[in-house]
Amino acid sequence: MTLIVQNDAGTVTNANTYADLSFASSYFSDVGDTTWSGLTSTVQEYCLKKAMRYLEMIYYYQWRGIRSNSIQNTAFPRREIFELTYTDYVEITGIPLCLKQSQCEYARFASQNDLTQTPDYSDAQGIISSETISTGDLSTSTTYLPGSAITIKSIPEADFLLSPLLEPPLSVFRF
Repeated sequence: MTLIVQNDAGTVTNANTYADLSFASSYFSDVGDTTWSGLTSTVQEYCLKKAMRYLEMIYYYQWRGIRSNSIQNTAFPRREIFELTYTDYVEITGIPLCLKQSQCEYARFASQNDLTQTPDYSDAQGIISSETISTGDLSTSTTYLPGSAITIKSIPEADFLLSPLLEPPLSVFRF
């Protein structure tokens, strides 16, 4: 299946990417990344589609604004997303550059890793193989299976690039 690129009006049916191969190759060349150029075009297409699916699923309820039209099958383009410039707010229209760049970063990550990783359980050490708990003079001992630690690789650049397009996290204010 070839890449079907969504346009700035959101009228491409069955679009499966925001960035095409040419955009991704230029982006990685500009940032000095040679990993992407070492992949075949078939693998690059697969990774861009995988990154697109990831963006569409993971951030579905977090995008700012509303879809531009009712027939589009992708989250973007959107209306009512504003970016603060030095003097004013400017509406972001079409497919934002930062979204295409983020998709490229996720695609590069997908070429070497699984995008749908196990969530991070902050203080988890892995699968427990044995545990000892005593009460006299308090003693505890936990042994984990080798290689069972829960780890997740972050993709900070891709996540950061998306920040202008995402709703801020909910906060609680106490007065």
